[in-house]
Amino acid sequence: MASDTDVPELLRQFWALFQYVTDLVTGARPTHPHGLIQQLVATRADSQPPLSDEELVGILLGVLIGGDQNILTLLTKSLYTLLAQPALWQSLVDEPALIADAVEELLRLIPLGTLSIFPRLASVDLDGPWGLIPAGSIVYADAFAANRDPAVFAQPLAIRLGRKDGRHLQFGYGMHNCMGAALARLEITTVLQLLVQRMPHLRLAVPAAQIPWVNGVVLRRPACLPVRGFTGG
Repeated sequence: MASDTDVPELLRQFWALFQYVTDLVTGARPTHPHGLIQQLVATRADSQPPLSDEELVGILLGVLIGGDQNILTLLTKSLYTLLAQPALWQSLVDEPALIADAVEELLRLIPLGTLSIFPRLASVDLDGPWGLIPAGSIVYADAFAANRDPAVFAQPLAIRLGRKDGRHLQFGYGMHNCMGAALARLEITTVLQLLVQRMPHLRLAVPAAQIPWVNGVVLRRPACLPVRGFTGG
Protein backbone atom coordinates (compact mmCIF):
# COMPACT_ATOMS: atom_id res chain seq x y z
CA MET A 1 0.00 0.00 0.00
CA ALA A 2 1.42 3.37 -1.03
CA SER A 3 2.83 5.63 1.67
CA ASP A 4 2.02 9.33 1.73
CA THR A 5 5.55 10.01 2.98
CA ASP A 6 7.04 9.42 -0.49
CA VAL A 7 4.82 11.21 -2.97
CA PRO A 8 7.33 11.06 -5.89
CA GLU A 9 7.56 7.28 -5.58
CA LEU A 10 3.78 7.05 -5.26
CA LEU A 11 3.35 9.00 -8.49
CA ARG A 12 6.02 6.96 -10.24
CA GLN A 13 4.28 3.70 -9.37
CA PHE A 14 0.86 5.03 -10.34
CA TRP A 15 1.96 6.28 -13.76
CA ALA A 16 3.83 3.03 -14.39
CA LEU A 17 0.63 1.12 -13.69
CA PHE A 18 -1.41 3.58 -15.77
CA GLN A 19 0.94 3.12 -18.73
CA TYR A 20 0.86 -0.66 -18.39
CA VAL A 21 -2.95 -0.75 -18.47
CA THR A 22 -2.96 1.76 -21.35
CA ASP A 23 -0.70 -0.58 -23.33
CA LEU A 24 -3.19 -3.39 -22.74
CA VAL A 25 -6.13 -1.29 -23.92
CA THR A 26 -4.39 0.06 -27.02
CA GLY A 27 -2.96 -3.31 -28.04
CA ALA A 28 0.68 -2.39 -27.39
CA ARG A 29 0.74 -5.41 -25.07
CA PRO A 30 -1.08 -8.67 -25.88
CA THR A 31 -4.28 -9.55 -24.01
CA HIS A 32 -6.40 -12.68 -23.82
CA PRO A 33 -8.59 -12.82 -26.95
CA HIS A 34 -11.74 -13.51 -24.93
CA GLY A 35 -10.82 -11.60 -21.78
CA LEU A 36 -12.39 -8.58 -20.11
CA ILE A 37 -10.14 -6.03 -21.82
CA GLN A 38 -10.93 -7.32 -25.29
CA GLN A 39 -14.64 -7.34 -24.46
CA LEU A 40 -14.55 -3.74 -23.24
CA VAL A 41 -12.64 -2.57 -26.31
CA ALA A 42 -15.00 -4.44 -28.65
CA THR A 43 -18.14 -2.94 -27.06
CA ARG A 44 -16.86 0.59 -26.38
CA ALA A 45 -19.21 2.01 -29.04
CA ASP A 46 -22.25 0.71 -27.12
CA SER A 47 -21.80 3.62 -24.71
CA GLN A 48 -23.08 7.07 -25.61
CA PRO A 49 -20.71 8.69 -26.34
CA PRO A 50 -18.29 5.81 -27.05
CA LEU A 51 -15.67 5.19 -24.38
CA SER A 52 -12.19 6.58 -25.07
CA ASP A 53 -8.96 4.75 -24.31
CA GLU A 54 -8.50 6.92 -21.21
CA GLU A 55 -11.99 6.07 -19.94
CA LEU A 56 -11.42 2.35 -20.47
CA VAL A 57 -8.13 2.60 -18.61
CA GLY A 58 -9.92 4.37 -15.74
CA ILE A 59 -12.51 1.58 -15.53
CA LEU A 60 -9.85 -1.12 -15.51
CA LEU A 61 -7.78 0.67 -12.87
CA GLY A 62 -10.89 0.84 -10.70
CA VAL A 63 -11.45 -2.90 -11.16
CA LEU A 64 -7.80 -3.70 -10.41
CA ILE A 65 -7.36 -1.51 -7.35
CA GLY A 66 -10.85 -2.02 -5.94
CA GLY A 67 -10.72 -5.78 -6.42
CA ASP A 68 -7.36 -6.08 -4.68
CA GLN A 69 -6.50 -3.44 -2.09
CA ASN A 70 -10.04 -2.46 -1.15
CA ILE A 71 -11.15 -6.03 -0.53
CA LEU A 72 -7.99 -6.82 1.41
CA THR A 73 -8.53 -3.73 3.57
CA LEU A 74 -12.20 -4.41 4.30
CA LEU A 75 -11.61 -8.09 5.03
CA THR A 76 -8.61 -7.45 7.29
CA LYS A 77 -10.41 -4.79 9.32
CA SER A 78 -13.57 -6.89 9.59
CA LEU A 79 -11.64 -9.87 10.94
CA TYR A 80 -9.63 -7.60 13.27
CA THR A 81 -12.86 -6.16 14.69
CA LEU A 82 -14.39 -9.58 15.30
CA LEU A 83 -11.27 -11.00 16.94
CA ALA A 84 -10.66 -7.86 19.01
CA GLN A 85 -14.11 -8.46 20.53
CA PRO A 86 -14.20 -12.24 21.12
CA ALA A 87 -17.90 -12.13 21.99
CA LEU A 88 -18.65 -10.98 18.44
CA TRP A 89 -16.58 -13.80 16.95
CA GLN A 90 -18.26 -16.32 19.24
CA SER A 91 -21.67 -15.08 18.12
CA LEU A 92 -20.80 -16.05 14.54
CA VAL A 93 -19.36 -19.40 15.66
CA ASP A 94 -22.57 -20.16 17.54
CA GLU A 95 -24.86 -18.85 14.80
CA PRO A 96 -23.20 -18.84 11.33
CA ALA A 97 -26.48 -17.73 9.77
CA LEU A 98 -25.68 -14.27 11.16
CA ILE A 99 -22.60 -13.87 8.96
CA ALA A 100 -24.29 -12.21 5.96
CA ASP A 101 -25.95 -9.59 8.18
CA ALA A 102 -22.74 -9.23 10.21
CA VAL A 103 -20.82 -8.39 7.03
CA GLU A 104 -23.28 -5.58 6.25
CA GLU A 105 -22.95 -4.23 9.79
CA LEU A 106 -19.16 -4.28 9.63
CA LEU A 107 -19.21 -2.60 6.21
CA ARG A 108 -21.52 0.08 7.63
CA LEU A 109 -19.42 0.93 10.64
CA ILE A 110 -15.82 0.34 9.54
CA PRO A 111 -14.41 3.02 7.22
CA LEU A 112 -12.65 1.69 4.14
CA GLY A 113 -9.92 4.29 4.47
CA THR A 114 -9.20 7.89 5.23
CA LEU A 115 -11.57 9.37 2.64
CA SER A 116 -15.30 9.42 3.24
CA ILE A 117 -16.23 9.64 -0.43
CA PHE A 118 -14.91 10.89 -3.73
CA PRO A 119 -16.02 14.35 -4.88
CA ARG A 120 -19.26 14.73 -6.82
CA LEU A 121 -20.33 17.49 -9.20
CA ALA A 122 -23.80 18.95 -8.66
CA SER A 123 -25.49 18.85 -12.08
CA VAL A 124 -28.44 20.99 -10.92
CA ASP A 125 -29.17 23.42 -8.08
CA LEU A 126 -29.78 21.52 -4.84
CA ASP A 127 -31.81 23.31 -2.18
CA GLY A 128 -32.31 21.75 1.24
CA PRO A 129 -31.89 22.29 4.97
CA TRP A 130 -28.17 22.81 4.34
CA GLY A 131 -28.92 25.76 2.04
CA LEU A 132 -28.42 26.09 -1.71
CA ILE A 133 -25.75 24.10 -3.54
CA PRO A 134 -25.48 25.74 -6.98
CA ALA A 135 -25.12 23.62 -10.10
CA GLY A 136 -21.45 23.04 -10.90
CA SER A 137 -20.38 22.93 -7.25
CA ILE A 138 -18.03 20.22 -5.99
CA VAL A 139 -19.68 18.26 -3.17
CA TYR A 140 -18.03 15.99 -0.63
CA ALA A 141 -20.91 14.11 0.96
CA ASP A 142 -19.86 12.50 4.26
CA ALA A 143 -20.68 8.80 3.89
CA PHE A 144 -19.09 8.08 7.28
CA ALA A 145 -21.60 10.37 8.97
CA ALA A 146 -24.47 8.94 6.94
CA ASN A 147 -23.55 5.41 8.02
CA ARG A 148 -23.75 6.58 11.64
CA ASP A 149 -26.87 8.69 11.35
CA PRO A 150 -28.91 8.13 14.56
CA ALA A 151 -32.07 9.00 12.63
CA VAL A 152 -31.49 5.88 10.52
CA PHE A 153 -29.51 3.51 12.75
CA ALA A 154 -30.45 2.90 16.37
CA GLN A 155 -27.33 3.07 18.56
CA PRO A 156 -25.26 3.82 15.44
CA LEU A 157 -21.85 3.27 17.09
CA ALA A 158 -22.78 -0.16 18.43
CA ILE A 159 -21.96 -3.29 16.42
CA ARG A 160 -25.21 -5.24 16.16
CA LEU A 161 -24.57 -8.29 14.00
CA GLY A 162 -28.25 -8.87 13.23
CA ARG A 163 -29.05 -5.23 12.44
CA LYS A 164 -31.80 -4.73 9.86
CA ASP A 165 -32.47 -0.98 10.05
CA GLY A 166 -31.27 1.25 7.25
CA ARG A 167 -28.94 0.88 4.29
CA HIS A 168 -25.28 1.83 4.52
CA LEU A 169 -23.40 3.83 1.89
CA GLN A 170 -20.05 2.03 2.03
CA PHE A 171 -20.42 1.16 -1.66
CA GLY A 172 -22.01 4.44 -2.71
CA TYR A 173 -25.51 4.69 -4.15
CA GLY A 174 -27.36 4.83 -7.46
CA MET A 175 -25.27 5.35 -10.58
CA HIS A 176 -22.20 5.76 -8.37
CA ASN A 177 -22.66 2.40 -6.65
CA CYS A 178 -19.43 0.38 -6.56
CA MET A 179 -19.20 -2.01 -9.51
CA GLY A 180 -17.59 -4.63 -7.26
CA ALA A 181 -20.04 -4.48 -4.35
CA ALA A 182 -21.50 -7.94 -4.97
CA LEU A 183 -18.05 -9.51 -5.31
CA ALA A 184 -16.81 -7.78 -2.14
CA ARG A 185 -19.77 -9.09 -0.15
CA LEU A 186 -19.26 -12.59 -1.55
CA GLU A 187 -15.54 -12.68 -0.79
CA ILE A 188 -15.79 -11.34 2.76
CA THR A 189 -18.77 -13.53 3.60
CA THR A 190 -17.11 -16.65 2.18
CA VAL A 191 -13.85 -16.09 4.09
CA LEU A 192 -15.68 -15.56 7.38
CA GLN A 193 -17.86 -18.63 6.81
CA LEU A 194 -14.79 -20.80 6.21
CA LEU A 195 -12.87 -19.38 9.19
CA VAL A 196 -15.82 -19.82 11.54
CA GLN A 197 -16.32 -23.38 10.33
CA ARG A 198 -12.69 -24.50 10.27
CA MET A 199 -11.13 -22.34 13.01
CA PRO A 200 -13.83 -21.59 15.58
CA HIS A 201 -11.23 -21.03 18.31
CA LEU A 202 -9.34 -18.36 16.37
CA ARG A 203 -8.05 -15.54 18.57
CA LEU A 204 -5.61 -12.64 18.31
CA ALA A 205 -2.17 -13.72 19.47
CA VAL A 206 -1.42 -10.27 20.90
CA PRO A 207 -3.61 -7.58 22.47
CA ALA A 208 -5.60 -5.66 19.88
CA ALA A 209 -3.89 -2.40 20.85
CA GLN A 210 -0.51 -3.87 19.84
CA ILE A 211 -1.52 -4.61 16.25
CA PRO A 212 0.47 -2.33 13.91
CA TRP A 213 -1.46 -0.36 11.31
CA VAL A 214 -0.55 0.83 7.84
CA ASN A 215 -1.75 4.32 6.94
CA GLY A 216 -1.84 4.82 3.19
CA VAL A 217 -2.91 7.81 1.15
CA VAL A 218 -6.46 6.46 0.90
CA LEU A 219 -6.61 3.13 2.71
CA ARG A 220 -5.87 2.20 6.33
CA ARG A 221 -5.67 -1.34 7.72
CA PRO A 222 -3.75 -3.61 10.12
CA ALA A 223 -0.27 -4.38 8.80
CA CYS A 224 -0.63 -7.96 10.07
CA LEU A 225 -2.98 -10.10 12.14
CA PRO A 226 -1.04 -12.51 14.38
CA VAL A 227 -3.51 -15.18 15.51
CA ARG A 228 -3.63 -18.44 17.43
CA GLY A 229 -6.20 -21.20 17.80
CA PHE A 230 -5.87 -22.86 14.39
CA THR A 231 -6.48 -26.32 15.79
CA GLY A 232 -8.79 -25.55 18.67
CA GLY A 233 -6.11 -24.49 21.15
